Amino acid sequence: VKHVYGYEVVAQAVSDAHRNAELNGIHNATFIQGDLNKISDNFGDNFPHPDIVIS
Repeated sequence: VKHVYGYEVVAQAVSDAHRNAELNGIHNATFIQGDLNKISDNFGDNFPHPDIVIS
């Protein structure tokens, strides 16, 4: 896996994800806090095209 992006509405879950990645030596993950129900039309412009999306 080249890189993993995690997008979560709950800020504490993002904080926990950062900490868990650090504890487990994971350096190819980015975690973002926000509400996917309120994203703009150009949201995907900020990320590379994924091979897979898990919702």
